[in-house]
Parts: sequence; C-alpha cells; structure tokens
Amino acid sequence: MDSELLKVMITAGAAFAGAILAGWMTQRTSRKTLFVNTVTTERAAWRSDLRTQTAELVTLAHAALERPTETLADFHERRVGVRLRVNPGGGRDHPLDQAILESLAALPDLLRPAAGSADRASVLAQLERLEACVQLLPKQEWDKSKDEARTGKLQAARA
Repeated sequence: MDSELLKVMITAGAAFAGAILAGWMTQRTSRKTLFVNTVTTERAAWRSDLRTQTAELVTLAHAALERPTETLADFHERRVGVRLRVNPGGGRDHPLDQAILESLAALPDLLRPAAGSADRASVLAQLERLEACVQLLPKQEWDKSKDEARTGKLQAARA
C-alpha cells in the first residue's frame, strides 16, 4: 500500500511540475509573440509614415522650385518630419540613413532663391537620391520584419 501511495504521489508531483513548466513556457511564448507583433506593427507604421512624409516633401520641393516663398515653410516642416524618422547617427552602420540626412541637409540651400532662382538640376538630383534611399530603407525594414515574424526573434535594433 505504501508503495502504491508513493507511486501516486510521484506521478501527481511530476504532473504538477509538468503543468507548471508548460504554463511558464506558454506565458513566455505568448509574451514574446506579443512583443514581436507590437514591434512589427510599429515598424509598419514607421514605413508608412516615412513614405508619406517623403512624398509630401518631394511635392513641396517641386512646388518650391516654382513658388519658393509660398511653400518653403511647409517644405521645412516635412523635411523635419522625414529627418525625425531616420537614424540620427547615420554613419557606416546605416548608410541609407546617412544619405537621407545628407540630402535633407542639402535641399534647403539648393531651394533658397538666390539671385532669382534655385539650382533646379541640383534640387532634382538630391530629390532623386532621397527618393531612392527612402525606397530602399523601408524595404530593408520590411525584410527584417518578415524574418522576425517568421522566427519570432527580433533582429538587432537600428541604433
């Protein structure tokens, strides 16, 4: 009888320990999944905002070539909006961010109406460079988000 009771107690203890472990693992997995989903959702919003702000900036830059005094304030607002959405450090670890920041820094001087007109060719070249980089940057982040959603593991954060 004592041996039967011991077997029942060991079995019950093992079942209890297994239930505790399974609960802990489920909670851990759920938290991780929620975190990855939250980050993925935020990155999607970031990509959308970056595209929208850049499209508006490019539109205003083209308008500023024709009517600089009417559109420069709005242009600067969008320029700051784009700048606030990229990595401020840029550098070799984030060359697309660096190129975007360089274009954003160059555009105001190129659009400033000195001697009657802005340097149209230089403005258009900077806008082309900006558009190309903004096209690639969200693509990189999209690929990273897809991998994270598939694996459930976040990749190294953009500093």
